[in-house]
Amino acid sequence: MNSFFKYNGISNRAWDRFIDFGQVDNKILVRITQKIMESKELNEREMAIFTSKTSQINEMIRDINFEKKCK
Repeated sequence: MNSFFKYNGISNRAWDRFIDFGQVDNKILVRITQKIMESKELNEREMAIFTSKTSQINEMIRDINFEKKCK
């Protein structure tokens, strides 16, 4: 999975948006998905988002695995 952005962790602004509204930018979800697929440890904020967005992240993992099988 290629990344087209530089990921420096979850900013306070993005974190506040998640806490206040439950909204997470797709690029954050993609990065969490990448870390899970690469068996990398999630930090505290990433883990909280993963816990809240598990079904969405699992769907992303399924889609990526399906694409890999079709190649």
